[in-house]
Amino acid sequence: YHTATIQVVDNSEVGSPQHLESFTDYVQIKVRGNSTADPDKKPYRLKFAKEIKDADGTVIANFQKHDFLGQGYTKRNWALMANYFDRSMIRNALTYHLGKYLGLDFCPGYKFVDVVINGDYRGTYQITDHVEAGTDRVNIDEDNDWMIETVSWDSMLDTDYGIAVNT
Repeated sequence: YHTATIQVVDNSEVGSPQHLESFTDYVQIKVRGNSTADPDKKPYRLKFAKEIKDADGTVIANFQKHDFLGQGYTKRNWALMANYFDRSMIRNALTYHLGKYLGLDFCPGYKFVDVVINGDYRGTYQITDHVEAGTDRVNIDEDNDWMIETVSWDSMLDTDYGIAVNT
């Protein structure tokens, strides 16, 4: 992870329930994905840590949790999807809506935002829940249930990715 400043701008209708007030904050950030990490517009994993210290151990930044989706829950871990291979930026959004319509237990929430990292405008991204166990995420009993992500390393572009949840 690298420390960066991030500015998130939500151009949706001000006053709507899911409108996110634009903000700037420090974040721990890294490129995420395998096949999607090569293009110029990179996807990112965001991690708002509790604090960052300098070389002397002095706290230089305190982070906070954020409610990126306007759904009433704040988290430290989020994903910024670049949707580079889908210029319409609709495939993931449509899939998430379809999953919710079908009543699947976990479908990531999302919203489209403009992103500036360290003063450099990066474009429009789809901010989404990071897939992890927890309330408002994949809600499983971590003592008795399991979650497995399956990935085939043979052909990253031609293989389906799946997440299995046993409850």
